[in-house]
Amino acid sequence: MKTNIQHYVGSFESLYNGEPWYGRSISSIVKEIPPTEVFRKPSPNSHSIYEIVGHMLAWRDLFVKRLNGDYSSSIQSNSEGDWPKLPVEKSAGTWNQLLHKLSENQEALINALKKTNDSQLDKDFANTNATLETHLEGNLQHDIYHLGQIALLNKS
Repeated sequence: MKTNIQHYVGSFESLYNGEPWYGRSISSIVKEIPPTEVFRKPSPNSHSIYEIVGHMLAWRDLFVKRLNGDYSSSIQSNSEGDWPKLPVEKSAGTWNQLLHKLSENQEALINALKKTNDSQLDKDFANTNATLETHLEGNLQHDIYHLGQIALLNKS
């Protein structure tokens, strides 16, 4: 019998490198974007693909830290920790470093999830006044939302 945690592991795996029902995975979309395009902002007040991926990574990293017991870590909304600035060096190497961090985060996320069990799903998570299940759903939705933005920016 499949557990709920196994369901979430499968959902995060599909989102990152599988064939999700809503379209393409994170890795399939970001790997095809020319590095010269990831730093471009469509308008001065919008975010680049690089910034959006950095934002996703920031929240994924926070989630992994909390899954691993670090309840003191946090991110202040609309801070540089929430929306990292564009790097000084705008190169393929810089983009590939960010993608490598995202890949490492995916592995850490899956490993942390595999250490949890269904009995934790309805409990307060990391002293946030929200359950682990709420955080799991929220993190999946957050990634899917921003993946849509990245896909649209890549087409423009």
